[in-house]
Amino acid sequence: MRVTVWLSIAVALTACLAGCAGTEQKAEEESMQHSNTQITQEEAKEHAARQDDGILDWTGEIVTGQESRDAELSYSSFDGGGPEFSVAIEDESILTYDSVRQYYDPNHEQMTGSGYEVRFTFHGRRQGTTKVTISARSPIADNYDDGYLATVDGDLRVTLEPLSQPEEQGMPILAIDAGGETFYAAFEDNPSAQALIEKLTEGDLTLELHDYGSFEKVGDLPWTLPRSDMSITTVPGDVILYLGKQITIYYDQNTWNFTRLAAIDGASKEELLSAFGAGNVTVTFRLEWE
Repeated sequence: MRVTVWLSIAVALTACLAGCAGTEQKAEEESMQHSNTQITQEEAKEHAARQDDGILDWTGEIVTGQESRDAELSYSSFDGGGPEFSVAIEDESILTYDSVRQYYDPNHEQMTGSGYEVRFTFHGRRQGTTKVTISARSPIADNYDDGYLATVDGDLRVTLEPLSQPEEQGMPILAIDAGGETFYAAFEDNPSAQALIEKLTEGDLTLELHDYGSFEKVGDLPWTLPRSDMSITTVPGDVILYLGKQITIYYDQNTWNFTRLAAIDGASKEELLSAFGAGNVTVTFRLEWE
């Protein structure tokens, strides 16, 4: 009698173990089958675009989530020569970032030609503004730099505004607005002029200029520019950097060691004085592109 009972128990236990093992094996097979399911690149993009933290943009434009305080940038590339992206933040006490790479087809990672998206997420650290540069470098594709002005408000919410890109807009021209007139000056080819271009790329500069020596209008810059001084005899229309911290517009001749930043072509003394007047004058310096 005891033998029969123990035999029945052993048979039942064996059947149970076999059933559990079969169930576990079936679940594992289903899991393996699911993990091997391939999707197209378009399906991968549509799936990523449905994420709750915002709408992805596949052309490098700004991407911002609806609820997040962060701001995002999205860029596309591919394995085997596509651009690699790097981030430079001018003031890292204001802003930080992290990045993630997402393949369009997750089953073809690290294969030549596989496309992927790089997403940069920027987080505010303190209130302020700073410049962000995204550099793209490739052995076979075009290299470029994208500039953005990042603003962090009191709630640490981040916004990004694209900066003008001279590489895509042609040669920069210095536009000078004064007395209801606009004069156009060609930049000199020196580090001082280049530094001024970079500053004006961030925004227009409006200064109060005063008369000096009956040959120039001069005003203080809000920042210092590098000097490329040499002996110059000015002509009407010369835009001059003095001591790295003052900008002057000459309407008559003067000889001194300083830096020519730009020159208004064909401007006469009479035309300049008509716009600038005899006393102080408000002048705006800005960039336009050929």
